[in-house]
Amino acid sequence: MKFYALNDDYWKYKVLYVREGKVMDRNYDNISFSCMSPQDETHDIGKSAFKIKEVFNVLKNRCRYILDRNFAPG
Repeated sequence: MKFYALNDDYWKYKVLYVREGKVMDRNYDNISFSCMSPQDETHDIGKSAFKIKEVFNVLKNRCRYILDRNFAPG
């Protein structure tokens, strides 16, 4: 959550879910979200994500709320 919520350059990376999973650099030919299919490492299932920027903006907002929240008693 913190990686995608607090990094504005999420489009520079691709997420791989095969084996142990990892986040890797990718080429910058487009600025879409990249998430590689667990069945086929060459198939990017994230590039057609609908309104992904809005999703990350909500995630960023909630993450900042959680991190900035004062949970002291009273």
